Amino acid sequence: EDDAELYVQLGVPVIDRLGDYRPSVAVLAPGLPAPEEELPFALPDGFGAMVMHTDEVGEPGAFYEPFSQTDSWILVEETLSVPAGVGYVVAWHPGRETGKLWVATGTVEDFGPEDFGEFGSWMTLTKTFHEVDPYAPIDATTETVCDDGGLDLPAQQNRDAAGCDFVPLGSASPWALIGLVSALRLVGVRRRRS
Repeated sequence: EDDAELYVQLGVPVIDRLGDYRPSVAVLAPGLPAPEEELPFALPDGFGAMVMHTDEVGEPGAFYEPFSQTDSWILVEETLSVPAGVGYVVAWHPGRETGKLWVATGTVEDFGPEDFGEFGSWMTLTKTFHEVDPYAPIDATTETVCDDGGLDLPAQQNRDAAGCDFVPLGSASPWALIGLVSALRLVGVRRRRS
């Protein structure tokens, strides 16, 4: 199959406690090379990975999203050559630290008529995620480091009790991940923000 270009952006909301938060992101697809490091999740059979760490990012880029009026720090912004077909984009924190991150893929925002009725709920969810007044949490949020003892991937057992739950996007994912899982088509990817 031919290669395709995939735009990947990894960001963190501008929240003081996340100023030094440095997650990693990987693109997984058949035909990519085997990763040079052990990842905190199992790769699907026949998949390789392109891994991007952000621990060396001293000055993240600034991003203002005018529709939701939210600010983020950009840690990764890359256009990658990947094999065409189905793959995954995965984000996590290498030190198992909880926090907030978002991943965008593609460069086109494509909203249809059916989406307009959802804008109110999207706005509330986005502002709540970014902790923008009046959507900031009442209780102070603290970050923690998750203990990997007893972690049974892909079952993710006992994660809620430890405050170290994961956020999979797509319940049909064959393997659970520590951070964020997003199934996507690597050809004709459309950027959608949640």
